[in-house]
Amino acid sequence: MFTDVNGKEHILIEKNKERGLPIASLTKLMVVLVASDVYKPNDIVVVSDNSLDSKGVSDNYVVGDSFYFQDALHALLIGSHNEIATAMAERIGVEAFVERMNKRAEELDLDNTHFVNVTGLDPEKGNEEINYSTALDVGKLLKYIFENRSDIFSVLGKSEYTLADISGLPKMTIKTTDELITGQDVPLQVFGGKTGETPRAKLNLAIVSDSPARGRIVS
Repeated sequence: MFTDVNGKEHILIEKNKERGLPIASLTKLMVVLVASDVYKPNDIVVVSDNSLDSKGVSDNYVVGDSFYFQDALHALLIGSHNEIATAMAERIGVEAFVERMNKRAEELDLDNTHFVNVTGLDPEKGNEEINYSTALDVGKLLKYIFENRSDIFSVLGKSEYTLADISGLPKMTIKTTDELITGQDVPLQVFGGKTGETPRAKLNLAIVSDSPARGRIVS
């Protein structure tokens, strides 16, 4: 989707743009929107037993790890850390958080988008519900963040971030998996984006880049 300097949108190329498909960690684009309504920048996100007791977690965290929200969102968006997504949601309860995600999708006119969890992970059983969206809806969501939430989008453009806990002690360095941000031979400037991957969703990518014709491209 190309937006020219006058703000007019043009679809440059499309394929199955309204077909609902699993979106893996692109889910976190909606998680961060809802979380930013729940948390203030200096509110604290605490890693709990429950946030560590699920699929898709690493050995990076221990129970009780505490981070300011403005730092934790880097772990959420750059590292796609599922522990942090769950920890953020626990502030109001994971089920209520997911309900807010779906409500926000309605407000943004994401007509073919639905969430059942905050991680984007595939369900244990093939007949269980899964987070899904469309190329069109994901483009709308990323475009909204780019145009209205510079505080969030600035994180999506970072190649790495050193995460520190609330005491200031560095916990880890998180690096993006988006090679278009870190690559040296990318023909267009990539302002930022989000990756995702699961066995069912396969490889997912949403980015905002510049354009030779001025304006910007969401793809």
